[in-house]
Amino acid sequence: MGARRDWCDDEICRGMRDPDLRTQAFRQLHARYGPKLLGFLLKMCRGNRDQAEDLLGRALYKAYLGLARMESPCRSLPSWLYTLAARVALDDLTRSTREDPLCGCLPLNEEISARTFAPGTEGAASAEPDASLADAVEAVLERMDAENPRYRTLLEMEHVGACDRGEIADATGIPRKQIAQYLKRARSRFLQLAREHPVLAALEQPLETPST
Repeated sequence: MGARRDWCDDEICRGMRDPDLRTQAFRQLHARYGPKLLGFLLKMCRGNRDQAEDLLGRALYKAYLGLARMESPCRSLPSWLYTLAARVALDDLTRSTREDPLCGCLPLNEEISARTFAPGTEGAASAEPDASLADAVEAVLERMDAENPRYRTLLEMEHVGACDRGEIADATGIPRKQIAQYLKRARSRFLQLAREHPVLAALEQPLETPST
């Protein structure tokens, strides 16, 4: 692995686990993915470049530590990096203000995440997103991550990071023409798992109103 050419992802992962090559591998990682991750974080930060650059630094630091400790290369380096960056950004947004919509449930699918109450009905006063709802969504996302890490990345990139299909394809390695199909599967699986979680299942509105 020489310094005169770009390394592939597997070479970067192997280099990060080798103390003698780690610095060079990290430079390769930064050069290849730093600009893309910054663009992703800019969207999550709504154009705040200073905040995005700060989050990029944190994400790359976590990536440095995480990749150095991995026993074997991750299945998809870009997917892993985008997921890490998304989590760093969401953690920061959660700490900065509890009023930010991202502090509640992620808007992954309105059928589950949109909680509405008719005026005067029980629960109307508690319609604000709370920690239990955020924890429930995170639990569902963690289950998805364990099953298929790309599903979580797809959902976070489109619904949280507002990435376009080209950016998603670059991050996940999925052909652009297949992104819509993969997103449909990811949303479907999210709904299935959400309906198994008591907190989220209780929020789902009935498809039909029973006749009186």
